[in-house]
Amino acid sequence: VSSISGTGLDTTISLTGDARTFSLKSIPASWWANPPVTSPVWRLYFQGFMWVGYVAHTQDDPVVTTRLVDLALEFIAANPDTGVSARGWDEGTNLRREQQLNCLYSLTQDPRLIPAITMSAAANIDMKRYYGLPNTPPHNHGLMANLALLESGTLLGKPGWRQFAVARLTRDSAGAFTSSGVSIEQASEYWQ
Repeated sequence: VSSISGTGLDTTISLTGDARTFSLKSIPASWWANPPVTSPVWRLYFQGFMWVGYVAHTQDDPVVTTRLVDLALEFIAANPDTGVSARGWDEGTNLRREQQLNCLYSLTQDPRLIPAITMSAAANIDMKRYYGLPNTPPHNHGLMANLALLESGTLLGKPGWRQFAVARLTRDSAGAFTSSGVSIEQASEYWQ
């Protein structure tokens, strides 16, 4: 989040990647599938709901928290998963949204979030979109997706999700390093 101003439903948010702002009061339904910004960073942050936890915790306002739940439901209604990596349903955007939905559910215990978390978990489980073995080398996105799925499984009492995530983590961990013990990740910071 680049900036946040206002209170309650008049809270206005700016995200890194573009100067465009939006208000909690009214986000056009068309933005959920096709945000009016070309910046891939802005789109990732927006559709991945990466701003939701920050807004919920900095505002500490029940009106804001309820509105954030409503926005999650609006996203799912206007932009349901079609089984392809488009409109915010790619692995990277979805895993981040699942993390934020988990956070929002932990904060509110609002059962209306369960279908949104379930849809995100199903997309996460989809092996065509998973960033890890067997389709791609192990990757930090796969690790984060599995951690999000573990959390979702814990929150919603879905042991099958947890078992699935643990199996992927176990399988991928065997291929995460070269025979010399160097991480295969693309960034040298990960080696630490």
